[in-house]
Amino acid sequence: MKKLLSKIMMLLFIPVLCITLTGCGAQKKEITATLDTFFTAMQEGNWDTVESMCEEDVLKDLSVLETMNLESYFYNSVGVEKEKLNQQAQDAVTGFVNNVMDNLVQDYHINNVKVFRGAGTAGVTITTFDSENADFLNAADIEKELSLLMETYATENMDTLLQIYNTQGEEGMLIAMLNDMLPTLMDALTQSFLSAETTETIIYVKVVNMDDKWMITNP
Repeated sequence: MKKLLSKIMMLLFIPVLCITLTGCGAQKKEITATLDTFFTAMQEGNWDTVESMCEEDVLKDLSVLETMNLESYFYNSVGVEKEKLNQQAQDAVTGFVNNVMDNLVQDYHINNVKVFRGAGTAGVTITTFDSENADFLNAADIEKELSLLMETYATENMDTLLQIYNTQGEEGMLIAMLNDMLPTLMDALTQSFLSAETTETIIYVKVVNMDDKWMITNP
């Protein structure tokens, strides 16, 4: 009788086990695909996709928010509204920011995806610029670099700047300096960024289903 009951229990249990394993396998594929889409978007600089797939805390932990707002940080640091500069100067700043955003993540590798109670966790190895050797991305360092450049420029163009100051005031003089200097400065910053060494970092993320949509969260 015990043997018969054991056989019956096994026959009942095997289909349930298969369904459970199949469900986990399907979820693991969905979670892996979500991670792949997310980090591919980071690698390709598709930041609208990145934002739509994760919570804000994830962007903060990845130090992405600061980079996404780099252009705003720049104009705040120099104290001039973007629209007051000529098109060449604006394009130079935008070009630098785009280069940073497009090359922020060089490569990635998804490791050890696990599924538990409908959520997934994984470690992801990302190759990115070495932030310790790329301090020029910090707004304060940009301001410092710009100040040194402006001092040199002001010394070399004193007479012209005094004329502009007398007719257009201090802001007019600053705008004139930025219009002349930004293309050179942004080109130098771009070359410095593109030549910066890369480093590998392992981050851990969690993938959960929110309103029928997989989202990246902190573990």
